[in-house]
Amino acid sequence: GRGARNWSSPFANAATHGRAQGQAEDLAARDCDGHGTHIAGTLAGTTVGVAPNARIHPARVLDCDGDGRASDVVAALDWCAGHVRYNRALKSPTGNADDADAHPAVATLALGLMAGARSVAMERAVVQFIRRTGVLVVVAAGNFRDADACDVSPARVAPALTMGASDATDRAYAYGATGACVDAWAPGVDVVSACGGARRCGDDVGDDSRYDSTYVSQSGTSMAVGHGAGAAALLL
Repeated sequence: GRGARNWSSPFANAATHGRAQGQAEDLAARDCDGHGTHIAGTLAGTTVGVAPNARIHPARVLDCDGDGRASDVVAALDWCAGHVRYNRALKSPTGNADDADAHPAVATLALGLMAGARSVAMERAVVQFIRRTGVLVVVAAGNFRDADACDVSPARVAPALTMGASDATDRAYAYGATGACVDAWAPGVDVVSACGGARRCGDDVGDDSRYDSTYVSQSGTSMAVGHGAGAAALLL
């Protein structure tokens, strides 16, 4: 828990939101969409976060419409790996870049596309990142109705922890991929978390006095990633 790092590679930007402010190490990657901010709030927000003591390192690879290129994801993973190893070497008593205890971390990939020629390089990069750092990578099953997560990238990458989304009755999210490649399930329907970017703040948060106009409700397997990564951070 305390001091665990989350390397939020392709997450738009995480944690420029007021409820997550102070959790982010680097705010260079601004969130113009709000997707990453919402996930960051679930992961490490002071009010709604699963692991409020975790620190977030954002790396934006998607544009304001949530679109991007696999090559940008590959570059982000390489950047994250370099920083993980640098921080380990800096904090390890022996200067060992492989000392996982010196810099515990979790990485997230809250995105997805149907697997194919375009996804091969990204999948290889995820595997290489895990081998290079030993860091757990938490990925989304993908928002593809009636799809098998084994046909979605990076959800089908075996070493990653693939999160499926469930609703309040523990049923699978209607628009989420399912199947054997889903490793774990977490709340992903009508999740209230930090609002940022172009999202309409204050939408559908109900009458709960804990939530003001800086919160928003969203659904998707990406929301499950925030819960899964937060839970993993608590165990580090």
